[in-house]
Amino acid sequence: CGGGRTYWNTWISCEENGSKGQIYETYPDGSRKARQTILGTSGGNFESMAYDNQNRLKPTFYITNDNSSGELRRYTPFPDIVKDAEASGDYSHMLHTRDSGTFHYLELDYSNNKKTFVWTTSKTLGRASAKLHFPNSEGIDVRDGKLYFVSKIKKRLIILNLSQMTFVQESTNTGSFVGQPDQVKFMVGSENNNHRVLYFTEEGSGHNGIHGRYPNGRKLQILEAHHGGETTGLAFSPNKKHMYFAVQTSGILFDIWREDGLPFDGATLDIKYHSVH
Repeated sequence: CGGGRTYWNTWISCEENGSKGQIYETYPDGSRKARQTILGTSGGNFESMAYDNQNRLKPTFYITNDNSSGELRRYTPFPDIVKDAEASGDYSHMLHTRDSGTFHYLELDYSNNKKTFVWTTSKTLGRASAKLHFPNSEGIDVRDGKLYFVSKIKKRLIILNLSQMTFVQESTNTGSFVGQPDQVKFMVGSENNNHRVLYFTEEGSGHNGIHGRYPNGRKLQILEAHHGGETTGLAFSPNKKHMYFAVQTSGILFDIWREDGLPFDGATLDIKYHSVH
């Protein structure tokens, strides 16, 4: 499972454990022990977390649930909790105080030409929508007011426009990307130089790899791993000159860098673009 970074630089660790998994906040600097958050409620097979804090006083947190009817949930902390955190710089209560926020669940609507969605308070409706349209959702990320997430079973990328309440979808099964999409990730800080590649890890293929997608939908292959097992744990170093990922079954961790010494969001890479099948 992937988890996700908070904007106050802790790490949310999602637990895949059938219907009993929970969601924890961990502290990479060692300042305190991991704590269970309220995001997991009664449990699930949780995969990844992303947030949208374009408005710092109205942040939202999104969680995927790797289950055939696993809902995509949104958590919105109450304004007083957010204001206290912003004023003090102490975010330790943001995801830990019970009854201090609201949960909503994604419901997609395909009934008109312009695909739309709503956030419903009904978990039942959210699970029904997931089962039909995005079973076993895994990777998720937010960039520029859009939420990106994948359904590994449908081999589908869904992009929500959070302000317009519309969405588009496309297949991830193109060219050399023949497996199932797993994690998705934008490179932190890369928005400053217009590097807008959405990176994917892969499972279910004979040669799982790392793939990318430009905003115009053009796909590219970064690498193939010939060691068996899904690629996972994708991360970049702070200076963006190193890409890290693991191959799960063989337990191998890779450190990748460019021979020209440039960061991964630097000048154009010599990459292999996918043909459309």
